[in-house]
Amino acid sequence: MPLPGRTMAIGAVAALVGAFVIGAGGTANAQPSGKHTFYFNHGVQYFCVPTGVTSIRLDAAGGGGGDYGSTGDGGLGARVTGTFPVRADTELVVIVGQYGHGHGGYGDGHGGDHGTAPGGINLGNSGAGGGGSTAVKSTGNLCGTHSTQGAELIAVAGGGGGAGGNSDPAASDGGNGGNGGRDGDKGADGAYDSSDNLYGGEGGCGGRPPGGGCNESVNGGNGTDIQKGMGGGGGGGGGGGGYNGGGKGHGAHLPFNTTGGGGGGGGASYAIANGTDVHIDHVDKHNQNGFAIIEWGAGGPGSPLPCTGSFCPN
Repeated sequence: MPLPGRTMAIGAVAALVGAFVIGAGGTANAQPSGKHTFYFNHGVQYFCVPTGVTSIRLDAAGGGGGDYGSTGDGGLGARVTGTFPVRADTELVVIVGQYGHGHGGYGDGHGGDHGTAPGGINLGNSGAGGGGSTAVKSTGNLCGTHSTQGAELIAVAGGGGGAGGNSDPAASDGGNGGNGGRDGDKGADGAYDSSDNLYGGEGGCGGRPPGGGCNESVNGGNGTDIQKGMGGGGGGGGGGGGYNGGGKGHGAHLPFNTTGGGGGGGGASYAIANGTDVHIDHVDKHNQNGFAIIEWGAGGPGSPLPCTGSFCPN
């Protein structure tokens, strides 16, 4: 029989750490609890749901819309948080969205490409690409299968819209990209040029659920180029990817229109209906790739099934 003092000491340590269960044979088994962060890697990643775990806490963000020195500002990536049911010993599919850069970011929904302008002295500036969306999906596949077959969405965080290009000479600025969100924000129009009494290119529409938006695709719309033979106008920004992608930003329209291009619309986001404490907003930093953070709590004794690769839980 163990000594009372020893039993109390073991109990106190277990209560403080909360990470072990003493089995019938006296073996200490790690509780399946922890946290893993997925970063952008230009591909599909997998997460093995540990034995005994029936829900995860998720914090996912889409990629920000692109911008650079001769455009407006790219839109912010959407952010989805909440607790979602999962099946133990099966894999989740994770795809992390990329920052939009010039030609649109990779993601579950890709960001749209920029609209072009010739560039150079008095020839305007191209827009920037939309950010890619981040998605987490459930499968019925056992850990180690590494297949996307049968994957169903748990949550999608839309990407930000790409910025519209500035005019050159700098009569007006390109429009800012729209932020990703539950419904993506519309991209801003290119700035009005009071000297010529002309308006810039129109911003792209925000992503909406399928059937409710102007861009019926998970990918963002490609920004439009300035018209051939024009000088000075800015190209449009690409829309952000999402549950439904954001619309394309439009380049300046009229010949010799020295106005900025419109920003791309932000991508729409999604979360399954049986999630709890779900919030959809956007991140607070521009110019960054997305991420997906998965946390799992103590759901009973046992350890994760074997999982190989850098994507596995630590």
